[in-house]
Amino acid sequence: MANVITAKGIVENTTLGAISNTSDYHTESKVLSIAHDELIEALDINFDQFETIVLNFPTHADGRAYTQARLLRDRFGFKGNIRATGDVMYDQLSYMYRCGFSQFELREDQDPAFCLKAFSEISVNLQSCYLKTRPKLDVVTEEAIAA
Repeated sequence: MANVITAKGIVENTTLGAISNTSDYHTESKVLSIAHDELIEALDINFDQFETIVLNFPTHADGRAYTQARLLRDRFGFKGNIRATGDVMYDQLSYMYRCGFSQFELREDQDPAFCLKAFSEISVNLQSCYLKTRPKLDVVTEEAIAA
């Protein structure tokens, strides 16, 4: 059984069935797996019919799934779960979350309890995210300089 976490905690029931690295449509289980090299815009699919969309990171250096998640959230308005699978590690979790991922299937060598810290580790973000939060920038005003 895979170790799956969300920004709020460890997920106990993680079975989604067999998920491959190629696009795979499981309409009966409400799960859609999209290959990392698939163009989201080219798919003729109503994404809202699925509860979970699985996006794969074949290596930690392959960031195409970040773009896929952002497109699903921003352009297609997908509200369900987006699960990251593959080479998913602590260092990526905060960035994945900001791009729209809601579930993270960790690599076997990653400790789920420790990985939960990744969601609170970065307190200042300079970029916006799909959650529509604005960057937190300290603005220096003339009044602050004079004080």
